[in-house]
Amino acid sequence: MSYIKGLVDKMQEAGHDVHLVLKNNIEVLKMLERVIITNEMRKNKSIGKLMSREEKIEFIRNWKDKNELLLQESGPLNVTSNLMFVSGIFFSVKGARDVVPHLQQVFKLTHAT
Repeated sequence: MSYIKGLVDKMQEAGHDVHLVLKNNIEVLKMLERVIITNEMRKNKSIGKLMSREEKIEFIRNWKDKNELLLQESGPLNVTSNLMFVSGIFFSVKGARDVVPHLQQVFKLTHAT
């Protein structure tokens, strides 16, 4: 995390607009689950199979069991730590404002539900 914060500091020192988006381990785990289940549903749909709610829950449960060590070591399952994960970085280079003087600093953040 110190590397990314150092990068943001250096970018801001150079006059760039930067916004870092951080998520906690629970938010990251939920995002991973959405990606994993969406990928599985897409594969199943390509062969004409739809997943029931129970099948989706079971698939995620099995995936988490299978990948528990990796999830524990990388942080998403580590509920005792206060780890924060970089979810996004928004930036606008100073040169853009120099070329278009009336360019406003705008960051639009959307949160998945």
